[in-house]
Amino acid sequence: IDDLEHVGLVERRPHPTDRRVKLVVATAAGLTLATQAEEVLSRPPARLGRLSAEELETLTAILRSVATSDV
Repeated sequence: IDDLEHVGLVERRPHPTDRRVKLVVATAAGLTLATQAEEVLSRPPARLGRLSAEELETLTAILRSVATSDV
């Protein structure tokens, strides 16, 4: 939090009812950066668009298997 605050992405604010607590709130710059990150992370790599339907099904099955594995 200190690093994010230092670069201006978040700020600490007092809690409205508990003076012992500080809230961490994104600044306008932090919100902009978070939006940009979401856009990048939600866009699949271009190479995935070149996979056939069968290859995408196989990849999906592999990823589901990995995601549900107890490793």
